[in-house]
Amino acid sequence: MKIMLIILICTSLGGVCDTWVKTPQFDDWHSCMLAGYKDSLKLIEEAGPEYVNKHRMYVKFMCKEEPVNDDET
Repeated sequence: MKIMLIILICTSLGGVCDTWVKTPQFDDWHSCMLAGYKDSLKLIEEAGPEYVNKHRMYVKFMCKEEPVNDDET
């Protein structure tokens, strides 16, 4: 199994979310969770206070196990 990070960048104004998916790349849950928190913080910082405040931006993420296709290894 590999673990995939799914990030949702949302606005509380209108409830719209864009989804970013990283290909299954993590070997364990811990690594995926750390990346999720780091990437979430980076996205908020890159958006900046004006954008975050104007759009009421927030980030959600989840880690999901994905089976590895033996043909791809």
